[in-house]
Amino acid sequence: MLYEINRKESKKEGMATIIGFEKDELVQIIKDSQCENKVFIACENNPYCFGISGYENFIQSVCDLAAERGALNIYTIDSKFAFHTPLYHIPERDLSVSAAKIKVVDSAIPVVSAIDQSILWKADDLSEELIRNMYSTVKWGKLISSLAQSGTRHFIEAGLGKGLTKISRSMEDACRFDTFDTICRENVTTLI
Repeated sequence: MLYEINRKESKKEGMATIIGFEKDELVQIIKDSQCENKVFIACENNPYCFGISGYENFIQSVCDLAAERGALNIYTIDSKFAFHTPLYHIPERDLSVSAAKIKVVDSAIPVVSAIDQSILWKADDLSEELIRNMYSTVKWGKLISSLAQSGTRHFIEAGLGKGLTKISRSMEDACRFDTFDTICRENVTTLI
């Protein structure tokens, strides 16, 4: 699906993380930057850490104003796309065709939605979740907290990097967070 997304034209989009404001304050910064409908809160990591997505030049405007207003930290995310925003919920970016190419089967283990924390088992629901994930705000902090409270203690990031692992470690320090890279390195060390 990421391959299909990369084939679609991007209009200089990007992402960033802003730390140090509550959600209402960040919404006001986006508004005061005159970036409504151009920059969106894409990921809610914790009450003071948010990912934003949108058009690159407007992302920069929001980051600049956030810095002026005392953000604790701001960093850009290496992405040329505005994931988790309504910019992916438009006909020209219909991902249902791409998702239909992925063979999805019913899950043997529960899959928890990062959007609304619902439990998913069925192939149709999992396929829909792939698409919904592209245009919906992800509530990552709420997901990790609810899984930790239910007894989950070990997480493995199944993504392209380690960004979620870094963020998650700061949320639930009693849990273990790995990436495919760390798991592979551990297995290579064990074999040697």
